[in-house]
Amino acid sequence: MIKRVVVNRKLCLAALCCLSIFGMLSSCDKDKKETSVYDPSREVKVTSFYPDSGRIAEKVMFVGENFGTEPDSISVWFNNKQGRVIGSNGTYMYVIVPRTPGDTCTVKVQIGSQILTLEQKFRYKVSVSVSTICGNGTFTFREGDLSYAQMRPRYVTVDDEDNIFVIQRSDGLDGLIRVNETENVVQLLGQGMNAPNALTVDKVTGMITVPADSPPEIFFNADPREGWAVRTRNLSLDFAITGGNSGDGRYKHSMAFCEADGKVYVRYRSGDIARIDPETYLAERIYTTVFGDSYGLAFHPLHPTWLYMAMGSECGANAHSICFIDVSDPEHTFRQLSASNMSGGFRDGKLENAQFRYPCQIYFDPEGNLYIADRDNHCIRRLTVDNVVETVVGMPGTSGFKDGNSDEALFKAPWGVGVGKDGTVYVADYDNGRLRKLAIE
Repeated sequence: MIKRVVVNRKLCLAALCCLSIFGMLSSCDKDKKETSVYDPSREVKVTSFYPDSGRIAEKVMFVGENFGTEPDSISVWFNNKQGRVIGSNGTYMYVIVPRTPGDTCTVKVQIGSQILTLEQKFRYKVSVSVSTICGNGTFTFREGDLSYAQMRPRYVTVDDEDNIFVIQRSDGLDGLIRVNETENVVQLLGQGMNAPNALTVDKVTGMITVPADSPPEIFFNADPREGWAVRTRNLSLDFAITGGNSGDGRYKHSMAFCEADGKVYVRYRSGDIARIDPETYLAERIYTTVFGDSYGLAFHPLHPTWLYMAMGSECGANAHSICFIDVSDPEHTFRQLSASNMSGGFRDGKLENAQFRYPCQIYFDPEGNLYIADRDNHCIRRLTVDNVVETVVGMPGTSGFKDGNSDEALFKAPWGVGVGKDGTVYVADYDNGRLRKLAIE
């Protein structure tokens, strides 16, 4: 094995030398030049690549035959993400690894009409760093620039203009806050809201919608065309809340915008799931689940009628779990996805075996990975596109505050999580009184 690595290193050094004199190859005689140009009548071969593991922007050398000399005519994929080909002399090809293509990557090479799927795998090494955007551990809200501001963030969402919207509902403020790193500003948009909860955003219009605990008809929205001024709205329910409109089931703890039909979905503590028309405010019940809190709803970006739910401790057999329903066929699709544990727990692995302890807000990234604020485990977890649950950051069962890499960062009761269009993850670190972010590369 050691001897093979040495050979590969020497091979790569030779390849680098070849690329460094690539400009000189063009001055060679015509016959030599023609042998390096891609020939569609000949088979493209890839014999090896090195290194076979690395992080974002890792430089990988491919060795083979008939690559051609035009980088723009060559495509290399790591799983479903395309790398950047920066040079080729026909035998050696130089490729930059893309951001977060997945842990174990199947590599494909396309030149002309020829597509090769390589047996050799590339192992991507994820790098996670945690930093604080604003907040200093003092819970009383204070607006201003990022270094001056204070907050106790509970929930978070992100629009496509890099505005981070935060809900605070404690320590003298029940309100909506806007944070923008580029503008270096923390701005109070509205206050006096009645126990606001896990909010959602329409990525097209930028409209923010916020559920309230009660009464069952009340919610809030904030339109960017009005400077995100918070407006109180009244739903017209076409149903009675299970258990009564004045009972404990009336609380609305989370909402999610559905791109497939342009509607907003809410789950009541009663277990009723309702579809809301954002123009008429008519709410119709589509299904009833078990009674109990649910502080997270999110639609899958690649399957826009698939609604995921984070279930709290009161949800009976569904307690501390991730559940699912297809809103295009609600009567036949509701089910629990993660393992049952009515007392909560912690376990990574396949989704059907994974355990959580009071999962709260959930949020998909653009690629279909679901981030979960696992509040009572003090962790941020991720459900990958391969249906595997992994801990991204945090130490299970250990609370604290520390920025840094994934091995050292600590959280304390993170209630909220949101994801920007570039994949940056934002965390409402509630009991630390800080808004934090995860750079995942």
